[in-house]
Amino acid sequence: MHQCRARGQIHRCCMALELNSSRQAFVMRVNRSTLRFTLREFALISALNCVNEETDFIFDQLEPNSFMEKYFEGVKLIRKIDIIRSFHRKVWGENDQDGLKFAILYFIQTVIFSGERATKKILRLYFDLVESGRYSEFPWGKKTFSLLTKSLSKRLNDEKQFYRIGGMPIVFQVWLFECSSSIDFQVAQKVDDHIPRLLNRRTTNESRRYKKLMNTIFSDVNNKIKFRNITPNQRELVVLQLPPEGIENQAPPQYSDSSDDDIDDEIIDRNDVQREGSYDDKDSEDDFQAPPPQAVKVKRKENGGSSTSPVRKRTKKLVTGGSKQVAKNLEPRIAVKQPMKKNVVSKKVKQEFVEIRNLINDNFKTVLAAINSTRDEQAAEHSDDHIVPPNSNDEDGYTPPYTFNKESPSNQVSCSSV
Repeated sequence: MHQCRARGQIHRCCMALELNSSRQAFVMRVNRSTLRFTLREFALISALNCVNEETDFIFDQLEPNSFMEKYFEGVKLIRKIDIIRSFHRKVWGENDQDGLKFAILYFIQTVIFSGERATKKILRLYFDLVESGRYSEFPWGKKTFSLLTKSLSKRLNDEKQFYRIGGMPIVFQVWLFECSSSIDFQVAQKVDDHIPRLLNRRTTNESRRYKKLMNTIFSDVNNKIKFRNITPNQRELVVLQLPPEGIENQAPPQYSDSSDDDIDDEIIDRNDVQREGSYDDKDSEDDFQAPPPQAVKVKRKENGGSSTSPVRKRTKKLVTGGSKQVAKNLEPRIAVKQPMKKNVVSKKVKQEFVEIRNLINDNFKTVLAAINSTRDEQAAEHSDDHIVPPNSNDEDGYTPPYTFNKESPSNQVSCSSV
């Protein structure tokens, strides 16, 4: 098989051009052509079994699996990464039969389920299939096709930059190449004419960005590449077991596993995995499928000693050789002060006015008391000259409290007692 790597940006372009799709069919429109990716196309590209039913494979779950007991000590929770590590360490020793079983499990997890997480739980059913030798009859195609279409049908989010394409992403990519009249030789090349078609393509090392792909291969303007749906030839109809046409209109199948099997809280040592062998098709220049750079502590020698550089410095080092999009995602977030609500502002302003009014009242009382005290002292000094006797002619003897004494040279205001 030639080197053919899944490019996340190609999947992203297809998701952007998606029409009304479902778990049974992915429908997209590109350059005025409508393309349909169903279980039949998946089987045509991959040659995996897409005909049998999973319900036909029933094993006694109460009986312990000898293979699991021997190499995993009966642990019920076995993950994808556990199979990968055991395979690279060759834990079977001189037992070639068990080595073959590990190779089959390794192929299932790294090829058929290449898009799944390293923390994905492996079902007990898979061990029973390998142990019994019935793994070649199992409908692996139906299983991985469902995971693939489920991830492709997710809506793109402007805020979310990283997506995981589940199942077997390379099948979808080769199908797109087969639908096109010609793909840029800088992206992929057709080098053979075998069955299945998955063996006939080879991708290049060049990784194109999303905008460039949308403006060239997936453009609707001045695009010389023509797209059409594929059909099996006579040889493929004889060799392959293809599901019937229109199978996407049937009821969706029910599977035993779900996304609940993911162990998101488990921490995987990615460096350890890379040392033992690459298990995941990752592209450091692809900001759609590859996960964001991990914060790694690096020890540096300075003056004969060692010091641990902060995570932030390591992050900046990763950005230097990465894409602009990754650099944008790694920019420190600035906390923005949220505006206060209108009712809170109004209440605060009213409280400040109340405090100012109370302060003015207090000062006014102090000043008024001082003025009255001065007036009392002045009235006491000039009481004989400025007090006007009451008018005896008034019937009720009332005298206004404030009168002017015309004889007073200063015409000062005097206070007379009643």
